[in-house]
Amino acid sequence: MWTSRCCWVLHRKQPLSEPVIRAAIRKLIERHVALRTEFIDPYRFFGGTQKAFSVFEAFRRHVDPLDKDVKTRSALGRVAGDCIHGLCQATAWSFEHAWPRVTTSSPPGDQDVPLRVHERSETLELAEWRVWPRAQDFSPPFQAVLAPYGKNKDEGAVLFLAVCHMVSDGYSIIALLDDLSHFVAEEEAKEACRSMERALPPLPALPNMFARMERRLVKTFWNSGGDTITREPIGGMKSHEAMCTYATIPPEVVSAVRRAARNLAVQDDIALLTILGVALSWFEDKKVEPIAMIVPQRDGPAENDMVGLFADFRHFNIYTEGLSFAGVALSTHNTVQRRLWTEPGLCTQFDITIVNFEWTDFEERHGFVQRVTMGKRNESSPHPLRISVDQPNRDTWRMRVAFGRKQYNEAARERFFNFFESSLRALIHDPLRLVWPAVSPVTLDPNRKDVAA
Repeated sequence: MWTSRCCWVLHRKQPLSEPVIRAAIRKLIERHVALRTEFIDPYRFFGGTQKAFSVFEAFRRHVDPLDKDVKTRSALGRVAGDCIHGLCQATAWSFEHAWPRVTTSSPPGDQDVPLRVHERSETLELAEWRVWPRAQDFSPPFQAVLAPYGKNKDEGAVLFLAVCHMVSDGYSIIALLDDLSHFVAEEEAKEACRSMERALPPLPALPNMFARMERRLVKTFWNSGGDTITREPIGGMKSHEAMCTYATIPPEVVSAVRRAARNLAVQDDIALLTILGVALSWFEDKKVEPIAMIVPQRDGPAENDMVGLFADFRHFNIYTEGLSFAGVALSTHNTVQRRLWTEPGLCTQFDITIVNFEWTDFEERHGFVQRVTMGKRNESSPHPLRISVDQPNRDTWRMRVAFGRKQYNEAARERFFNFFESSLRALIHDPLRLVWPAVSPVTLDPNRKDVAA
């Protein structure tokens, strides 16, 4: 994860000078401590340490020395139990004290800001192509690239931002862009000899973010927290060869889903999760459909801008039996609101379908707008079925569904999308309809041949 990065491309339709953006980025790094984070031995940060801890956790669960009645044991059994308990305590203590700590460097000077500036390109498209650095060029934890464009003079600019995934996720750009746009406006006002009346409020103490992460991991070591750090799966991650299918949800349908969500007083993503959950329930012929999601483990305002370290795999159930589509939506809303998910098992983390929403914030801030480039590739996945939803623009959604080739053949893939369309129509037009009526809409044929053996 140390060299893995979250990347954003920002477009500004007006000139952006190097001195202005350099000063603004320096202030951004000074304000956000996570952008000048240093990890001791980062390659073991969530790699070797997690794997070793998972082996220890499997041993600790297997021997279970404290759940037996000591009085019924033989003397030798009691001694063995005490030794195992002492070994577990000593191992947990060693994990706690060997775990890599986090440090932060001092804010950089103007000339040390991690900013690369390209010469002016003639077109926006060329400038956008030039800002994307090669993967090996990324120097954690933060990097920025500026590419102005215009035929005869600067007419606009493209700005590329990359932040180490350990300390960021897709949500992070909201806080970063809010503050960056403010600092750019501040510097441009200074150049024009104007004064800025509004100052940014101070952030909560962000070092607390790292301290809290350490405390959470320590709780995991001592087995005193059930909703802590996701452990590395025993046996490692196995990738499925996948067939990736793309489906665009057009603006008029997105608008209808959003209207249905408002009518049910739930978020847009809850409405979409309901549609997907019902479709999966029909597809797998299960009235309780387990799914996996990547859940941000935010604990408070001090962690809300940089949350990569707190995003973990969690499993939870979509309940459909006896419920209407509206009932499933409200049940799912309750599950998410009350955080009624569970930690995945040590050997079952990747055994079920995963749903991941990759939303984009398209709000303009002092001329800056996120620019999204949609590619198509045949994705592999450790999950047998992976459903991702992203946004080509503000009013359009796109689904990327990666089916494991061994688990789902062409007929099964077609069947899933048929169920998705039926579920979509029902939530929009008839949300009080039962998901499982007396006569099931699903053909329960044990000899069906649409799922590969």
